[in-house]
Amino acid sequence: MLRIGALEAGTAGERLTRIDLSAFLSGLVEAYRPVAEDASHSLVSAIGTGLSVSADPEMLAQAVINLIENAILHTPAGCAVSIGLERRAGSCIIIVADNGPGIPEDEREHVLKRFYRLDGSGKPGAGLGLALAAAVAAVHGARLELADNHPGLRVELRFDQAQ
Repeated sequence: MLRIGALEAGTAGERLTRIDLSAFLSGLVEAYRPVAEDASHSLVSAIGTGLSVSADPEMLAQAVINLIENAILHTPAGCAVSIGLERRAGSCIIIVADNGPGIPEDEREHVLKRFYRLDGSGKPGAGLGLALAAAVAAVHGARLELADNHPGLRVELRFDQAQ
């Protein structure tokens, strides 16, 4: 909660540095592969090489971890979670997708708000993971977009200042 408040107040963007996003994301995938396997999920990746952005590594790690953990938590055992990094039209895009039940289109805007949870999810959590990821995106001048993965959810964290 304090982290989201600091991000929204604009005081957290002072630690931005140029990072190799390809190596950074590869490290997160390797760290979370056993977590996914313990939850009976597969974690696959398709990470483009040589992509970098200006970011606060700690904040960005927390946002991506929240997205990975949400995908693992909110999909049934046996689902696949994929992590991607690609360059598209001058943007660098982190993609976390799953083939679970997804989020209805009319709920996607709401799940980015603090404490909002889908009715009947029955899953642990306080409804802060996606709100934190959206706040981290804003500090970085990035956009967090939720879309249908046919089936499942596709979350894109899009950096327009990529190199």
